[in-house]
Amino acid sequence: MDSWYLFDDRYPVYRKDRGSSANSNRRGGGVLVAIKKCFSSRKLDVPGLDLEAIWISVKLNQGKKMLLCVAYFPPSCHVVTHVKFFYSFEGFGVFDKIYICGDSNLSIYDDFCDHNNPIISELSNFMNLFNLSRHNNIFNCNNKYPDLIWTNVDFNDISVWSSDSLLVPEDKRYPTLVFLKHR
Repeated sequence: MDSWYLFDDRYPVYRKDRGSSANSNRRGGGVLVAIKKCFSSRKLDVPGLDLEAIWISVKLNQGKKMLLCVAYFPPSCHVVTHVKFFYSFEGFGVFDKIYICGDSNLSIYDDFCDHNNPIISELSNFMNLFNLSRHNNIFNCNNKYPDLIWTNVDFNDISVWSSDSLLVPEDKRYPTLVFLKHR
């Protein structure tokens, strides 16, 4: 689907379509971000990471910067890909606000204290390094948290809810989420 079908020229659209990564063997899907033109934004390159993911740097007021990442990890994704993803953030420099959204396909939230699991240990280190916490409490039709919203924004300053304004038909396994920063 072309970006112009979803957004008018007030929004630059950044996307990575499924099929543009070597790990993808399916058509359709991918990740997409549209940001209003009133915000100066640019896509950041991450060489060597074959993943449906995009990183956007956004200039905010008073010289502050925000990093927005949208990523999809296929269920068959190897631990090494997650670790490379975590380490990719170290090369971006300092950002005042960080938002990481998407689907990690990690069913580890119930076992988050099991530091013998290498992915949990790496994820915990990553989240601690960037002072991130999970802000999604929306279950899917399988009673799981399929999507992630990790941010360094205070829990009281952000709301997450299921969207009732859909651009495309919703897959009930992946509810469409809206998140809003209050302050």
